[in-house]
Amino acid sequence: MPMDTDLTGILFDMDGVLYQGDSAIAGAADVIQWCQQSNIPFLFLTNTTSRPRTALLEKLHKINIHIGLKQLLTPAVAASHWLQQYCQGPIALFVPQATQEEFQTLEIIDWYSAESVGAIVMGDLGEAWDFKTLNTAFQLLMRSPRGTWSYPLLADREGPATGCRPIRQGPGICHRFERDRHGQASPCVF
Repeated sequence: MPMDTDLTGILFDMDGVLYQGDSAIAGAADVIQWCQQSNIPFLFLTNTTSRPRTALLEKLHKINIHIGLKQLLTPAVAASHWLQQYCQGPIALFVPQATQEEFQTLEIIDWYSAESVGAIVMGDLGEAWDFKTLNTAFQLLMRSPRGTWSYPLLADREGPATGCRPIRQGPGICHRFERDRHGQASPCVF
């Protein structure tokens, strides 16, 4: 049912708007279908760093929402685009293996053996954030990149999600200068 509207586009959050956990929000698929039929441009936004867009698209398809990959913006996609434009040198990724597919157009380096990198990307590694990994990220940060990209640290039903705010603030304080930082942690965590 097309209607007169001055809408030029809609940005949709996903969790709590389209679905809650694994369950669809009632009417969500109908709204998306209405947007498609009315030719209203839309984009889905999420702050998840633990899954790539392909996994999120699968989840949407299960609740009868069918969109293209380019209609979904995640922190990993934003970081990848920014790095393509502004970063010179290899990238050290501290993100889940599945999320690394979002960075396939960049030069990725094995961070355990890297001496220096052009940038470091930190995401939700969950239990994989052990001492060795944290220390490696910190040492790389101290040695090389001008810019780091850290994903938001968010609280959910299980409590705060793993993030890296302390790591990315520490070197700036130690060296008495600020590094480029992107992303923001949830205030409830600190």
